[in-house]
Amino acid sequence: MPGATFTVVSLSDPSIPQLVNGQCADSNNPYGQASIQVRVDYTNGGAQETLSLNYKGSFSYEQTSAPSTHLHPKVWLVWQPGHDYIILLASLS
Repeated sequence: MPGATFTVVSLSDPSIPQLVNGQCADSNNPYGQASIQVRVDYTNGGAQETLSLNYKGSFSYEQTSAPSTHLHPKVWLVWQPGHDYIILLASLS
């Protein structure tokens, strides 16, 4: 996307296998709460910020991160119940 790059800096989801000390570890907990942090690096001015989102677990309704403070683009993270993915919304204006 012009104006920004996105990097996952932290992901904790007990329902999917993850690397722990270089080994694949499966906690096999489909009901545990998950969390993600995404760093946004803005190409205009060199600013950066991190968006955080807790999702899954006991949440039965849509979860949305706080919006970015930067306006161009303004970004959010969204999770909808029943889905195994995060949506990154971006507004160019």
